[in-house]
Amino acid sequence: MKKHLLLIAVFFTALIAQAQEPYTFDTLIYRIKGWDNVVVGSGFYKVAGLVEMTDGDFMADIQSDMILLDTITNISSYPSGDYFHKISCHGDSITNSRFMEHSQVFGADNYNLLLKRNPVGEGYILVKLINNRVNTPGLGISWVSIQHGDEDLGFENLEDGIMVQVEDDMVNKACNMLLENGENVIVMYMHGNNPVLVRVGLDGTLKDKASFTDLIHSSPTLPYRLSVFNDTPREYAFFDWEVTENDTCLRYHVVDSMFNYQRTIVVENNYTNIRLVHNINENSPDISLYPINPPTMLSLDDGTWLVATQYTRTNTVTNGVCVLKHDKTTQEYLGNAQFQAWPIYLDPINMAYPIGLDKSDDGNVYFAYRTAQNTSYASAYGRVAVVKMDTDLNIIWQRYCLDATGYHQKYCKMELFSGGLVVGGTILKATETTSNEKVFLFIFHDNGTVGTPEMEDFVRPYAFWPNPVSDVLHLEYSPDVKPEQIELYDLQGRLVRIQRKGLESVDLQGLTAGQYLMKVTMEDGKVYSDKVVKE
Repeated sequence: MKKHLLLIAVFFTALIAQAQEPYTFDTLIYRIKGWDNVVVGSGFYKVAGLVEMTDGDFMADIQSDMILLDTITNISSYPSGDYFHKISCHGDSITNSRFMEHSQVFGADNYNLLLKRNPVGEGYILVKLINNRVNTPGLGISWVSIQHGDEDLGFENLEDGIMVQVEDDMVNKACNMLLENGENVIVMYMHGNNPVLVRVGLDGTLKDKASFTDLIHSSPTLPYRLSVFNDTPREYAFFDWEVTENDTCLRYHVVDSMFNYQRTIVVENNYTNIRLVHNINENSPDISLYPINPPTMLSLDDGTWLVATQYTRTNTVTNGVCVLKHDKTTQEYLGNAQFQAWPIYLDPINMAYPIGLDKSDDGNVYFAYRTAQNTSYASAYGRVAVVKMDTDLNIIWQRYCLDATGYHQKYCKMELFSGGLVVGGTILKATETTSNEKVFLFIFHDNGTVGTPEMEDFVRPYAFWPNPVSDVLHLEYSPDVKPEQIELYDLQGRLVRIQRKGLESVDLQGLTAGQYLMKVTMEDGKVYSDKVVKE
């Protein structure tokens, strides 16, 4: 197993073409933006693709669509394109960076793309759903494009790559893409109200296409996802929701390897203590809600399948994400793992959401999610959490990344590599504005270990909430660690609390309002420090 360090790669949001400057964890706090006189008017940065390179480093494709205004010259620019970065997991540095400007002729879905090693040759492939916007409104042509790249992050221009026409009109958004048997790419997209599956060979051949009418019950603008449902015989499934009087049922539409419709599975809710989050605003039933990431499915080799989705608890004001397990044949519900989020938001956009769910090298399961998030940049909350579980959903280890009171994370992706997993996304410090977005990258070993002590400052084997806290602070620990004691210090360095029993909670009643330093000591001698605000 390769030795990989945990990294947080924090970039300027306008990295120049060849970046050689090493970064440290300090940049996460102090590096604000790349210009002294430039204001970002609007736009986004998204980690759209992550892939392990042949030398063990990582390539990140960061999609940008920004409007920049130079306050001295008063000239606006529009640097829209793919920022490719090579990130060394050994030297803790960005060793190469290239920018590929988006085509002025073709529009593209620049988030739901596929970045992989080329399975039929050297280098890498970048797959997108693109369209040609013609002058007549509502018309156009849609293609699946395949661009080839090399180890130096050089990708061919869109017009020089492979373009396979899939529609005679314009399709704006792909749902997701799968690499199949090292030969094909399967793309799912919505064409009007109908889901469409296409199989495109890496040689540019359109092999199969199927459109499904009258299947989707929920909004066609919501995010959907295609997954492998069975390996033998090969079947795929995509989902939507069916809203009942009291809850939401997930519906899975199963197709065979040639995209012939087979059956629809309605997963009735018998989860006893949780309800799934559906896509209808309870206060305004005619208004659709748009979660950032859809439920994620994973087929297991034992005849079961997992679903990661948002949930709320019945009879209590709590919610989060959960992983549900079902039997493929009988659809019997076999159990769930719940991951509570704090703070609590009722709008699915702000709630915790799944980032990724996949198999580990040793037959277990990786799960990554983002905790609850306030949309206000001035009061951002949330963590990125990474979990390793066995196939019965017992947690082996869990890690919480970034301070829950200081950072806003969104547009996250999870990918596997040899010996672990990588999670990347954009980040915004709570005291900053949208013009200061940056990008982070976490890399974990199979056993949950991370890199240097400096980097561990941003990873915890426990979570604590609420913060700020009025009376009782709650803590939840990963099963692979055991706490020994908790200490609280005031800003003058005086010890005001010490606790060696009942370390799942700390009573702060009686303490003066203000900021405190909490030190958590584990049995192995490791000490973690966090800021806690007493209201």
